[in-house]
Amino acid sequence: MAETCCAPTLPAPVCPLTGRPTLPVSRSTVLAHAALADLPETALGFCDMPTCDVVYVGADGLLIEKAQLATRVGIKETEDPVPVCYCWNVSRRQIVDDHRQHGRSTIRAAIEERLRQGLCRCESANPSGRCCLGEVGRAIAVAREG
Repeated sequence: MAETCCAPTLPAPVCPLTGRPTLPVSRSTVLAHAALADLPETALGFCDMPTCDVVYVGADGLLIEKAQLATRVGIKETEDPVPVCYCWNVSRRQIVDDHRQHGRSTIRAAIEERLRQGLCRCESANPSGRCCLGEVGRAIAVAREG
């Protein structure tokens, strides 16, 4: 199953704070999370560096930081609840607890079933504009180690 089910295909800018390329993200994704009166027409990218306060970068130099969002960005959070699946409001702690309780992830299976049914809304719900299964897998790996 593709973990980029909703990823846009436009090229994205480099984050000026990290020097790393960002992940392309749609204008509608940014508008769903950022409290902005106006968003210029420009290529947009999601900065996936956990330690960088910048979340969105515009090719025109626009920078949108965590503090400007109405949504917590899981990859950039360290304190619970850390969001992992935005479509069904699942946190990292819930995934770890589920894995420990059942010896496997019942939450991942439930998310995968909903994806098969076409019920995801990752592009608008997830600040990265992408499917959460990669983050779900990383949370399960933490549970296995712990």
